[in-house]
Amino acid sequence: MEQFTEKNCSLCGHEVSNPVCVDCLRKQIIGFVGTNLKQDVDENMQLFEGFEDSKTKCVFCDAPVFICSYCFYREIYKVLKLSNPRFAKKFGRLFQCSGEMQTFLNHYFSFSLEVT
Repeated sequence: MEQFTEKNCSLCGHEVSNPVCVDCLRKQIIGFVGTNLKQDVDENMQLFEGFEDSKTKCVFCDAPVFICSYCFYREIYKVLKLSNPRFAKKFGRLFQCSGEMQTFLNHYFSFSLEVT
């Protein structure tokens, strides 16, 4: 069995500490947002295409992992923020990708993963 290898996120450059592929993350998000916002999520999955080949493998399905879960959640949060701001606030708190989390990260770390 091949071991998981360390890889940095293609978006933020930080280590991928929770190696889950975008397809598995998408399933998790769809389970949370339900059918009402599924189309918004699905229409924006192309944001995660075209990244370099990765040696890091998903812990669930062995697919390549290119980005960290934080960056994935952050991009979906931006989409939801446009289509349903009230729901996006709940999503941001649960998946820790809202401005509140950014303030926390900026306080404790020297990097910025700012959500716009």
